[in-house]
Amino acid sequence: MKKNSTFRRFHREYAVGESIQMRGNEPTLEHSRKLDAAKRYRHKKEKTAWFCQKISQLKNSMYVTAIGILRNKEDAEDAIQNALMQGYDHLDDLRFFDKIKPWILRILVNECYKILKKRMYTVDIEELEVFSGEDTIEQKTILWESVLALEMKYRTVIILYY
Repeated sequence: MKKNSTFRRFHREYAVGESIQMRGNEPTLEHSRKLDAAKRYRHKKEKTAWFCQKISQLKNSMYVTAIGILRNKEDAEDAIQNALMQGYDHLDDLRFFDKIKPWILRILVNECYKILKKRMYTVDIEELEVFSGEDTIEQKTILWESVLALEMKYRTVIILYY
């Protein structure tokens, strides 16, 4: 009786409009494939709901971590979004579900470092000064004062090299 009720529920929920062949009480291979697909679908929905619940608990610590590294609201939001997408895509790689916080925070930190690396190579064109090729006396004075302000070990290296 149990198998028959399971079959009816499966047929009603997942195989609407399709007939499933049964041999006595044994489902056919086609039925078992559809049942496996239904289980995987239900498992994926449960995993997605679990992931969303855990992320809603971790959103404040993720935001604080991203802001602490990037010091920019928009970049922090981008990093969090990328980390969540990566975490969801690789959710099957998570071995211990109780370790989701360090796992997702590590993904977030790596995303933040990627953004910092991209930002490091970007320079605004307005911030660039035009180099004329000739040093003025004022520029040489500022440079010499900067060298003299260095610690002795760095000053010695700079003076000996240049």
